[in-house]
Amino acid sequence: MRKVILWTSLSVFFITLLQTAVFSHISFFTVLPDLVLLTVIYIAISNGSLSGLICGFIAGLLADFLSASPIGLHSFIFTLTGYIVGKFYGIYNLNKIIFPCVLGGLAFLSKVLLLFILKLLFGQNIHTYNVFSLNFAIESAVNILFAPLVFLFFNLFPQAFKSKEYGTI
Repeated sequence: MRKVILWTSLSVFFITLLQTAVFSHISFFTVLPDLVLLTVIYIAISNGSLSGLICGFIAGLLADFLSASPIGLHSFIFTLTGYIVGKFYGIYNLNKIIFPCVLGGLAFLSKVLLLFILKLLFGQNIHTYNVFSLNFAIESAVNILFAPLVFLFFNLFPQAFKSKEYGTI
């Protein structure tokens, strides 16, 4: 499990850097997939809830430090998402296209719901999505379309991103 956490942390660091430092400044990319969230759900569904929880927390901390969001916001969202998705470890076939799409869409919707709830609890510093906007629909579609690609990419490196241990809480 240590190997999975190490490789996931390195991957998330570079993915977050790529998203915050490169893609966010290119005007062509008005809507980006949440590649860090998709990485967390891949690790969670491939390794169980304990790996999902730990990798979600580390990924969230890295995302918080490299973005302008309040510290702990992404950590909470990714930790909770990683834990819940990890509960479905070993149940579904990840080599198909449909399940990663469904999982990516549900994870994005859970992120939107959690952001809304956290904004109600903690105030105006948390930016939420306008669910009736075109950008929300496009970002949902982009996350759904990128989920199988992220899963396919990480499946190319099973030694680094899949542990042989059964890690659940």
